[in-house]
Amino acid sequence: MPKWPNSPAGWGIYLDLDRLMEAFKGLDKAELQLELDNHFEHDFARLSFEEQNDWITRLASDLGLKASDLRKAAAKALFKSDFPGWSLAEVFMVAEMDDVTPEATGKMMFGWFRGNKGVAYKDENDRLLIAWKGKHIVVGRNQAFTDFLYSEGEVTFETPRVKRIVEAFKAESSLNSESAGKVAWVRSSRAAGTLYLHLNNSDGKIFKFDVNGVTTLDNGYNDERVFLKASPKVNQWSFTAVSIKEYREAIKLFDERILQLFACSDEDRLLYACWVLAYPFLEYVESRPHLRCEGPSSKGKSRAMDVVSRLVYGENRLKNPTEASNYNDAAQNPLLLIDNIETAQLTKELAQFILTAVSGVEREKMSADSSTSMVSLRARCIINTSGIDNLNRPELINRTIHIVFDVDKYGKKVWSQTFINLIGRDRDRLLSTHVHIIGNVVRRIANGGLKQWRDALQAKYPRHVLGRSLEYICIMALIADELVPVVMPKAKSDEVVDKWMIGQESYVGNIARESNPIVVAIETIFDDARKWRAIASPPKWPYELLCDGETLVGGSAQLVAMLTAAAKRASIHFPYNMPNLLSRRLKDAQGVLDDAGFVLLVGRDKNRKHDIFTISRKREASTKVTQIPKKKATGQKSKSEKNAN
Repeated sequence: MPKWPNSPAGWGIYLDLDRLMEAFKGLDKAELQLELDNHFEHDFARLSFEEQNDWITRLASDLGLKASDLRKAAAKALFKSDFPGWSLAEVFMVAEMDDVTPEATGKMMFGWFRGNKGVAYKDENDRLLIAWKGKHIVVGRNQAFTDFLYSEGEVTFETPRVKRIVEAFKAESSLNSESAGKVAWVRSSRAAGTLYLHLNNSDGKIFKFDVNGVTTLDNGYNDERVFLKASPKVNQWSFTAVSIKEYREAIKLFDERILQLFACSDEDRLLYACWVLAYPFLEYVESRPHLRCEGPSSKGKSRAMDVVSRLVYGENRLKNPTEASNYNDAAQNPLLLIDNIETAQLTKELAQFILTAVSGVEREKMSADSSTSMVSLRARCIINTSGIDNLNRPELINRTIHIVFDVDKYGKKVWSQTFINLIGRDRDRLLSTHVHIIGNVVRRIANGGLKQWRDALQAKYPRHVLGRSLEYICIMALIADELVPVVMPKAKSDEVVDKWMIGQESYVGNIARESNPIVVAIETIFDDARKWRAIASPPKWPYELLCDGETLVGGSAQLVAMLTAAAKRASIHFPYNMPNLLSRRLKDAQGVLDDAGFVLLVGRDKNRKHDIFTISRKREASTKVTQIPKKKATGQKSKSEKNAN
């Protein structure tokens, strides 16, 4: 049989109704019934509404059957149909003519809806919505759904029958909903090599990226049933394809309008830009680094964030938010810009939010519509903060890229309203270039480019301080491959990435050592030990365990008390006040301790029940560690005390 045309007009010809009628006439009653059932289920729905009426009339006349019986059989089969080429008004008309119940009509309505590329889904608040012709409509008695019923089905809610039809349609949609609340501006499958983005393009279409290039699809109204929600903060823009010949000039424009306004080193300009441009790939990776703009006041930090905001959103979206707004913002928008946050303003809640967001962990909250149901929010964004100093939190240090700004040293252009206007004027072109870059990176990932960068960086930097975010950095490196030949023509992208890795390792490593309470406490103990041993008649040793300034040995319970006391002497808070907690944190801090000049070995006690830690300076020395016993009677000394003296 020839391929069916898109238009219903020719379906009667392709079905060859005359030949079908001759075949029916040669069958006995039982065989005819079977063939008619098969015909109604597989072929009948391909006829247009008018053709169906004519065909039933002809079947009844030529075969001597009742038209009402044929209509009932056809209606029963139509419940399974997706009604290609039909309007919803025609579906309702057939159902009413054949006395189909409202509930069965609701099923027919859903079959028509799904067959015409409609998608039903539930949002994060468990509301049922339909994606239809680029619109997202809550199912129920509201203006948008009323407009849908009237425009497609030529009915309103005024009759009891329509109300029952809608309830049945709602139930079918709920039972067959595509999602349980994860609809966002991005959807990707790294395994399949596909990436879908809703970037709020002015035509409402979504972008599909795969190894074959970039295509646009109707949102939710496409053969792949992909439906996305645009970020509510992204201002609309118009996409224009960038040809291969235009690509180099487009990147030059990107450099001039964006990168050259960052008051930092050339390598850090590129680092910042690649971090921003990689945001569409955040679902490709487990962890994405938070980026911190640092430097003295009025040195270009907020200006750089403003530039980034105007590129992504179309206006200044810098904020100083509340905790609740952070989670909602991060679930809906690709970039969160928190300006002027210093260590003093970094609350426990804000630190936890940043940690949750960069790790891609879901946060649950109580539904606004229920006192019992929970709603999950997953951050689908990258986070950019600014401040004079680093945030000085151990849990964030190795998840943060730090860039130091200094407009006096690195500023090339004087900031003015002119630059803001130029970014706005050229935003369509800049974002179209970004789309082209994304397409190239997706293709290179599919061809093994990400693996090549990962293998190279893991070999060069096996214990890098930003190791948790290595895959995101590899995507940044793939973007650097696109930009470096134009932006830094005398450099190579691997040389630039090496400078990123070495610079961040040095900067973050110093912060990690200075801010880690375990490192500070251990350094305090070893410094106290050297001072104590240098005094002829030293005062009472202030810790539970003795240390010769070179090596310290103890169990986690003993070290809790000792490190807490040392932290107090160093005027810092020591948060690890439980033996099991300290044991885990000590093991986790091995890399930082190594960078600080200490070697940590972990063993077990005689009964193999508890960890025993040996902490030594990185040079050969004799070990002399003694546990201070319980106090003896006045004037009586223990053997260990005599040896110590």
